[in-house]
Amino acid sequence: MITGHRRWQVRLVKCAGEAYAAMRFRDALKYSFYGMMDARDRYRTGTGPTVGARASLLRQWSEWFALLMAPIAPHWSEEVWSILGNSGCAVRASWPVPTAAEDSALTAAGEYLFHVAHALNTAFASRGKKKPAKGAPPAATEKPNQVRRPRGASTPTVVLL
Repeated sequence: MITGHRRWQVRLVKCAGEAYAAMRFRDALKYSFYGMMDARDRYRTGTGPTVGARASLLRQWSEWFALLMAPIAPHWSEEVWSILGNSGCAVRASWPVPTAAEDSALTAAGEYLFHVAHALNTAFASRGKKKPAKGAPPAATEKPNQVRRPRGASTPTVVLL
């Protein structure tokens, strides 16, 4: 089964490949660099410090990122390719081929959940930040930067905000 973050990669590889084939390099850069960075950031936000990232997914992301950037930045891609321990040249490696197709319904659901989580985090972070009335001293409020929620009988989970 394809995970949520692999779905992002599947779509980005497909879109970048189509853009390179049509010689639309600006679009290819948008999908290859900015899209992959956005997928990384969303994955990092989704897993958080307590869950952690899967090593296999990070490795695949790194390899695909190097291969998607190879037509635009070959020297950088070769350096990343060698750091990952792959043999040969990144520019001669085959284009990444996703093992499963993207499910648009799951992608839309994941996008919705990401936006809801982002809106909640933003609202929580900005609570109590109203501007004081003109001439009034600002209200001093102590805001916690951690929330403890019980997990099981004895192990609390700390969520950093």
